[in-house]
Amino acid sequence: MRVRVRVRVRSETPTPTPRHRHRHRSSIQAIDAALEQVNATRGEIGAGISRVSSTISSLTDATKSAKIAAERQSEADSGEASTNLVKAQILEQTSTAMLAQGNASRQAVLQLMKS
Repeated sequence: MRVRVRVRVRSETPTPTPRHRHRHRSSIQAIDAALEQVNATRGEIGAGISRVSSTISSLTDATKSAKIAAERQSEADSGEASTNLVKAQILEQTSTAMLAQGNASRQAVLQLMKS
């Protein structure tokens, strides 16, 4: 069985009717509205990304500052501990010297009394 189909090809573009023009215009307006909404949403997303990036940068700087401050505090604590150690050593040596001098004075008095 053979089927024959006849196709008629027009060489010129049909002229749109006013009804078609109205449909095309409303379609274009809908596309324009959708594009405006996409652009607005992209702007909001870009602003959000910018805020997040700025917050990350601020937190990174704050973290670095906190680490530096902790290191300085640690150095100051080490310096204070060293100072306290030297102070204790000086006091120990001084008290030992004072006791030795006191004992030497007693010995000198005893020597004088014996002579």
